[in-house]
Amino acid sequence: MAHEMTNYDGLALASKAAWHGLGTVVPDGFTPREGMKIAGIEWGVESQPLYRQAGWYPDGNPRYVLVPTHVANVRDDRDPEEQLLGVVGANYQAIQNWEVADFCEALGRAGGIRCETVGSIREGRRVWFLLRGDTYWPARYRADEINRYLLVSNGHDGSQSVSITPTDIRVVCANTHYAATGGDENGELRNACYRWRHTAGLKNRVEEAREAIEMYLQAGKATQAQVDHLAARDINQAAMLAFFTRAYVETLGTVHENPKNETEERAQKKAMSALESFTRRWDDEAPLSGRTMWTAYNAFTGLVQHDMKARGKDDSDRVAKRQESNLFGLNSDRTRRVFALALAE
Repeated sequence: MAHEMTNYDGLALASKAAWHGLGTVVPDGFTPREGMKIAGIEWGVESQPLYRQAGWYPDGNPRYVLVPTHVANVRDDRDPEEQLLGVVGANYQAIQNWEVADFCEALGRAGGIRCETVGSIREGRRVWFLLRGDTYWPARYRADEINRYLLVSNGHDGSQSVSITPTDIRVVCANTHYAATGGDENGELRNACYRWRHTAGLKNRVEEAREAIEMYLQAGKATQAQVDHLAARDINQAAMLAFFTRAYVETLGTVHENPKNETEERAQKKAMSALESFTRRWDDEAPLSGRTMWTAYNAFTGLVQHDMKARGKDDSDRVAKRQESNLFGLNSDRTRRVFALALAE
């Protein structure tokens, strides 16, 4: 796999395998430090100086001068030719994987949270720790179990600060959506997230751990209230199909009722295939969670996160790219937008 989970990445999972079948499963669970070892991310990050070519010496050899504004982040466990993680500003301070692991340990002690998965993608350019908290059920449908998690992630290539994002995993179909707590000046929902820039380490951040737990609890309450709201809203067949159309146009593309060329015909076929997957999930889940906006929302996110084809050179590559998209990329953004759309209906 060229871009996501490579031979230099790993994944540790507590108790059971993931739907994609990747990673090492540890039945008895593990601490963040143990998970870091199992996932193979015990390596460190070093910042090395950068040089640029600035002409030639009289003997014909190239002349190099220091680049004062930037440094290279490298892994300390690989050959020099393969070490590079990214180029960052000179004031950038690498936050080590073990620092994030110890912070996660502090979160666990502060709030009864345990480690669920640990992993990396893109040759270690991004690492994460998924921490599991408590479980709740929508007030109206006790069979629909939802687990609360904290996703603690970090980027070593300059693309991401250390971030803590509350997320809820719906057990029945393993959909993931990010908790939304309030909105900006335009009324748009935003996902609750706590971040540290790479300007200081995570040592002695007990107060931040407390703040993160409080944020986690507040976001959980807000999300549970939103889930209960969606689960209490009965909708008929026409409203369900109208929601699909709006969600599809919002996140996936135009729906052409009367295609006029080959491009529009292909788009129509794609939309019809998506509708088939969506209605199949709706029919499967309605007996469990009712004919509600909550069921419609989950039917659409199931389509986005699991049914749609992912591009890749082989099955493993496609699985890895889907996993990254669901956690960090386009699919996570689509999921947030559909959640906001369902709440606004």
